[in-house]
Amino acid sequence: MARKKKSSNDLFGKRSLRSYVRQTAGALSELPIFENKYYDLFKTPLDTFQEYFPEGTSSGWRSETKGREDEWYDVSSETLYDLWRKTGAPQLETRDYNRPMTAPREFGFADDPNKLQKGLGYLFGVPQLIFGQSPMGKMGRADDLIAELSHQIMFENPDKYGSKKEQIAEMQGSGVGGRKGMSRDKEIGAYYDNPKSAEYVAHSEIEPRILDWIRDEWEGFPED
Repeated sequence: MARKKKSSNDLFGKRSLRSYVRQTAGALSELPIFENKYYDLFKTPLDTFQEYFPEGTSSGWRSETKGREDEWYDVSSETLYDLWRKTGAPQLETRDYNRPMTAPREFGFADDPNKLQKGLGYLFGVPQLIFGQSPMGKMGRADDLIAELSHQIMFENPDKYGSKKEQIAEMQGSGVGGRKGMSRDKEIGAYYDNPKSAEYVAHSEIEPRILDWIRDEWEGFPED
């Protein structure tokens, strides 16, 4: 058990005071005085998570993650909630994009923030996680959530993965706009197969570890 906790701490890092405050605020927002069948006074990131991954549900998918290709994974919404909370608890939404994406809390008030908006986001914002448009409507895909939370782990641990300023600069330089006109093969070579890129670290190093953590958390996973 101690080894499992040490591995979890190494993956997610130490939770910040801000994380606990936001968790408490989310729990308070669920009280009947604020939210009931007649009204919901304000929407929190927790509300958005519950819209996509309702309590008591589960998800299953065949992995496309590097090193875990074609492996089958199942995960409960409760385990996804634990993962979401440990990785910064971003607000979830759907936009008319062809891929999911995520951003740190500095982008909480604008998609292309100026210095003032970044400062306000750092102080008062919440991270953002966007799902691409789905024919299924407002239904989150667990594999997309996990893939983007890999980046949130990096944002939440700047001592380990580079300063927030450096990460934001790379994110803005290598975002969708920076890849415009690239073929899929060229994009994979430039970012996902490049050990120096954030995409490589997130999806080739962190994401497989999240899948291992999920497998450890799910007691019903069949033994080989």
